[in-house]
Amino acid sequence: PICLNEMGGAWVLNKEVKPFLFPESDFAEMGWLYEISKGARLNNDEALDELRDELLDKYKLIDRPKTSDWTAQKKSFFKSLNSL
Repeated sequence: PICLNEMGGAWVLNKEVKPFLFPESDFAEMGWLYEISKGARLNNDEALDELRDELLDKYKLIDRPKTSDWTAQKKSFFKSLNSL
């Protein structure tokens, strides 16, 4: 509930919000956000790729990280996430 309040505040301020769930979390815990498909799991390969693309586009990064570097870092992240 506290996180949902914070996200509501961010939306009131017109901030972009992209909630991610830990692998063992349940989408039902997100309440109405789940119903409108606003969340993704941290271990969702495609969702992280979409986040990467959104951030690169939004911040107009000149030196875009190589896809191979991104993939290696993502694999390392998944490995760390699975060990939690």
